Amino acid sequence: MNHFQISLSISTCATTPRAAPLWLEFGLFEAEAGEVQRARDAFESGAGVTPPYPPVFEAWAELEWSVGDEDRAREIAAVGAAAAG
Repeated sequence: MNHFQISLSISTCATTPRAAPLWLEFGLFEAEAGEVQRARDAFESGAGVTPPYPPVFEAWAELEWSVGDEDRAREIAAVGAAAAG
C-alpha cells in the first residue's frame, strides 16, 4: 500500500468512526506491515465503537499475543467477551 492509499484509509476511518469493520481491516493491515503501535491504535478505535464488534477485540488480542504481551492479550480478550455479552 502506498502513502496515498494509507492516507485514504486513515481518512475513511476518521470520517466513519463508528465503522468498526474498517478499523479492524486497518488494524490488520498495519499489523501485517509490522506497524504494531499503529495497529493497536486502530484496534483501540474500533473497540470504542458501539455496539461492540467482537472481531476487533479478537484481532487486537491476537496482536498482543504475537508480540509477547500475553497479559494484555488476556485482558483485551476478556473485555471483548464481556462486551459481546
